[in-house]
Amino acid sequence: MTEFKKIDKTHISFELTFTEKEWKKAWDQTIAEASHHLEISGFRKGKAPQDKIIDHVGEQALKNEALTQALSPKFVKFIDDNKLDVVSRPKITVKSWEPMPVVEIEITIKPEIDLKDIEKISVKLTKPEIKEKDVKKTIEDLKKRFRDYVSVERGAKNDDRVEIDFSGTTPDGVPLDGTSSKNHPVILGEGQLLPDFEKNLLNKKVGDEFEFKMKFPKDYHGHNVADKDVIFKVKMNKVEEGKMPSNDELGKKIFGQDMKFEELEKRIHADIQKGSEQEAERKTEDEVIEKLVKAVKIEIPEEMLSGDIMRIRQEREYMLAQRGLSLEHYLKQTKNTPEKYEAELRKTAEEQAKIRLIFDAMIKQKNIQLPEADKKEIAEKAVAIPAEQREHFISYQENAKIVKKILSNFIK
Repeated sequence: MTEFKKIDKTHISFELTFTEKEWKKAWDQTIAEASHHLEISGFRKGKAPQDKIIDHVGEQALKNEALTQALSPKFVKFIDDNKLDVVSRPKITVKSWEPMPVVEIEITIKPEIDLKDIEKISVKLTKPEIKEKDVKKTIEDLKKRFRDYVSVERGAKNDDRVEIDFSGTTPDGVPLDGTSSKNHPVILGEGQLLPDFEKNLLNKKVGDEFEFKMKFPKDYHGHNVADKDVIFKVKMNKVEEGKMPSNDELGKKIFGQDMKFEELEKRIHADIQKGSEQEAERKTEDEVIEKLVKAVKIEIPEEMLSGDIMRIRQEREYMLAQRGLSLEHYLKQTKNTPEKYEAELRKTAEEQAKIRLIFDAMIKQKNIQLPEADKKEIAEKAVAIPAEQREHFISYQENAKIVKKILSNFIK
């Protein structure tokens, strides 16, 4: 078996050599494939002699291709024989070509993890207590959500639903992008529009046309109006008052079926209880993860972090773009610097890589497996998933269940 040399805790190197038979097989295959694809004047495709193919393609290019073909199976066998967890592409250096190629390969492997310090981790799960006031508040919120609206002739007030046409211009009359809309619905007092805008709608009746000037906040996401005065022309198209359902009507509004109020209260209590328990469990799991990250010392190789940093950066910037923000504006808004932002990305990547490595080590060392019943349940759910997404869905669900199983060992 080929031996390897440890460069440090996560990097190793080794040499691979080829027998005459291995190299000849790879070379002949490379020549045959090149011949099959080349059109060389005076020869039928696939019939050109080797010297003509070498002249046409170049000897070094053919050697490089032959080396790739010869190296792949030997590399895979070496990794398997030595049970190495590789986390980067190999760095390959050809030390000599004659008489047979000799290559030196450097790879990055997963760091070894000592799990002894995690055995004492324990986090208590506190079962949330749902109080009557929590149920009452939820019921009041639901009543607001399921209001029926009826037109009124009076001036608009908070909690009314209005529809307006509006358009914004600079003080000298130049229209501004993103400051106009037709039949725009707003429930006053819920903060759907800027407070300075909404206050100008109060007491206005259907048919009223009016204008006002307002200054946009400095940190407003629309760069063209941030910290600027804008003149708005508005027309009030609708003013509607919300009528909240009675206690006995609410069940049908929410669940589409007649329901006594007492039954509705019990159902809402149960839903709040379930949601609160799930939230408590999630927070407890987060606490376990935080303790695991602190308890285990791991030197994470840069090759592992670079890909994670790039992925996290892309995810964050995509989310910012969805909110209409550029990275530059976000940094200004949060009073951050590019250097601090990059440091945050690195810290997040390190934490994610660390917990992933801990989970992998626990699964391997403790032989944690998903019960067949869970696998069957996930496979049955996967039937409803489009075929091209099914494999990813199954893998994600199985991993999530295994992670939950791991975390449950630390929750009391």
